[in-house]
Amino acid sequence: LIADTYWGPVRYRENRLQNGGTAVAVFNDYIVITTNMSPSVFPMSITVISQHDSNEKYEMYPFEQDFKQTNRLMRRKGGKFSFCPSKPTVDPDHNRIFAYDFLAGKLASFNFVPGQGLNTSWEKDIHTTYFGAAVGGLDNRVFVIPYNDLDELKDFTMWVDAETGEELLRSGPLDMGAFTPITPGFDGDIYVLSRAGKISKLSIIEA
Repeated sequence: LIADTYWGPVRYRENRLQNGGTAVAVFNDYIVITTNMSPSVFPMSITVISQHDSNEKYEMYPFEQDFKQTNRLMRRKGGKFSFCPSKPTVDPDHNRIFAYDFLAGKLASFNFVPGQGLNTSWEKDIHTTYFGAAVGGLDNRVFVIPYNDLDELKDFTMWVDAETGEELLRSGPLDMGAFTPITPGFDGDIYVLSRAGKISKLSIIEA
C-alpha cells in the first residue's frame, strides 16, 4: 500500500482558526468533510473533493451568516462558536449532504451538483452533537438525527423528510451518550447507545 502521488494532498481547512474534521464521507465519485470537530472561533465549512481529480474541489460556509449575527457579543468575550463533532451524513442516491453545527444551532441539507457546487435545500434550528443516518427507499428517504433539547436538558431523536426537512416523528426522552452514531436496522428500527453502556432500539409503531 503506497500513497497516490497523483491525488492531493488537498487542503480543506482554509483558515488557521478552523479545527480539523472528524472523518471523510464517501459520496459517489467524491468525498466530503466538514471542519470544527472541536469548538472553534471560525465558522464550519463543508468541502467536496473529486476522488478522480483532487483539483476539483467545492467549498461552502453554510452557517456563516448565523455565526456572525448570533455570536458577535460572545466572540468579544473569547468564547467558541462553531462545533461539528460528527462527519457529514450523505445520501448518494440524491446527491444530498446533511450537516450541522451544534453551537450555531443549525442543521441543514445541501444539494450537490458536480461542476457547480453546493446549495442549501432546507435548514432547521436544532442543537445536536450526534451522528445522523439517511434511511428508507429512493422515493421516501428519511433523515434520522438525535438532538439536544437545551430547554428541557434532554435528548430526543427526530425523523425528518430528507427532501423537505419536515419533521415526521419524534421519540420520547433518551439517555444517550453525546457524540455517538445511530445505527439503522431492519424495518425502520434504529439502535442507539446510552450513557449507562446500554443499547436501545427505537421502533416505529403505527397508531
